[in-house]
Amino acid sequence: MYIYDIDEGEYIRLRGVDFGAGAKQFSISAAATGKCTVTLRLDAENGPVIGTVKIGSTGSPDAYKTFKAKVKDASSVHDLYLCFSDAEGDVRLDYWQFK
Repeated sequence: MYIYDIDEGEYIRLRGVDFGAGAKQFSISAAATGKCTVTLRLDAENGPVIGTVKIGSTGSPDAYKTFKAKVKDASSVHDLYLCFSDAEGDVRLDYWQFK
């Protein structure tokens, strides 16, 4: 499943994400002719920020690239919110992961 048609102020909630002893890095695969900022928050759409990823143009909606960010203060089980801001143009998300 791909995520597309991302608009300013929208978010995705993932329930019960187990960060274990702690996540240090977040990476997301995206293709874009525009841009978007993804703010990672815990437990609410306005909850504590654990990281921020800026997705920039990859030149085509079919040219996927990996964007990364450092993560802090993410351990144990929480709901995760991927909050979108500065959304412009066509941005498509494929997958993401924590390390």
